[in-house]
Parts: sequence; structure tokens; C-alpha cells
Amino acid sequence: MTFIINIYILINKPYIFSIFILLLLFNYL
Repeated sequence: MTFIINIYILINKPYIFSIFILLLLFNYL
């Protein structure tokens, strides 16, 4: 589910996608 949302954001606004990825990385840490 989250992965699909990430792709949707990536297609529309790549810079927001990048921030979202950073947040996910912090969550895994």
C-alpha cells in the first residue's frame, strides 16, 4: 500500500517523493 503511494507521489512530484523516502529511511533506523 505504502509502495503504491510512493510511486504515485513519484510520478506527480519527485521532490516530495524524495522527502518521503528520507522519512521511510528514518523509520527503518
